[in-house]
Amino acid sequence: MVAMTQITKKMLGKDKEELFPVRPADCRKFLVLSIGTGSASDEGLFTARQCSRWGVVRWLRNKGMVPIIDIFMAASSDLVDIHAGVLFQSLHSDRDYLRIQDSSLRGAAATVDAATPENMRTLVGIGERMLAQRVSRVNVETGRNEPVPGEGSNADALAGLARQLSEERRTRLARRAAAGCAGGSRCCSPVKIY
Repeated sequence: MVAMTQITKKMLGKDKEELFPVRPADCRKFLVLSIGTGSASDEGLFTARQCSRWGVVRWLRNKGMVPIIDIFMAASSDLVDIHAGVLFQSLHSDRDYLRIQDSSLRGAAATVDAATPENMRTLVGIGERMLAQRVSRVNVETGRNEPVPGEGSNADALAGLARQLSEERRTRLARRAAAGCAGGSRCCSPVKIY
C-alpha cells in the first residue's frame, strides 16, 4: 500500500498533465459516496509469528473469522480508499469524496451471514454510531483514516451531499424547462448516481 501511495503521489506531481489529464476544476463534477459494509478489527487479531505456523485450515477458519478472505477484502477496500483519497486531495476536492466505514467490528457483526434479529439490531446501532462519528479521511502517508477538524459528523456530510444533488437536479430541470427540452431529449442529461 505504501508503494501504491508513493506511485500515485508521483503520478499526480509535476508531470500529472501528461499522465492524468484532469484539472482540479474538472473534479468538481464528481461527488463520491463510498459506504463500506464494515470489516473486522485488524488490531491484535493475529501476529506474523502466529500466521507463519498456520496450515490451510487455520487460514480458512480461525477465531470465527476467515483470515485469507478478510485480508483480501481489507486490502482491496483500503487500496481503493487510499487511491480515491489521494486523487481527491491532490485535486483539492476533498469534500467531494466521503468514505464511511467501520473497521472495528467484532463477532457476528463482522460476518456476512449472521442475519439474526439480535445481530440486525446490533448493525442498526453500529450504523447510527457511524452517522454520529466525525468525518474522517485517509492519511496518504499512513493509510489510516483520521478525523477531519471542522467537517462535522458523517450525518452532516451526507446531508450536505444530498443538498448538492438536490440543487444540481433543480438546476438541470430549470435548464431543461428554459431550453424547452422534451422529456426524452438529449439536451439536458440526467444526474447519474453509481
